[in-house]
Amino acid sequence: MLKCNVCGGTYEPVLADGSQYFHACAPLSVVELRDALEKKTVSLRPAQQAQLDAATADDQKTPVAADQLSRVDRVLASLVVERPNKRDENIAGAGAPGQPAPVKRETLGTTKV
Repeated sequence: MLKCNVCGGTYEPVLADGSQYFHACAPLSVVELRDALEKKTVSLRPAQQAQLDAATADDQKTPVAADQLSRVDRVLASLVVERPNKRDENIAGAGAPGQPAPVKRETLGTTKV
């Protein structure tokens, strides 16, 4: 079992049927995105930021019921924001003869668990 040092995901590099699994980090979750925006470790495209700003203003002007998602959470859930240093083990092209094919983005690697 391997653990991705970027996203913390765990996976088997060879599946039960014998095929290889090539991990790629998932986009940021709503919780991770909210945290990254607060820490300013990611930024949104202008159109996305405009959506978020409008949702924030709407939530402040007309709060939603306690049992409903806020407009901000709905906007954040609709966004696809890749995590910084995203790892992508998918093959980037042919490797040198006798060498493994290079991966798209190695970044911080994995840890055996």
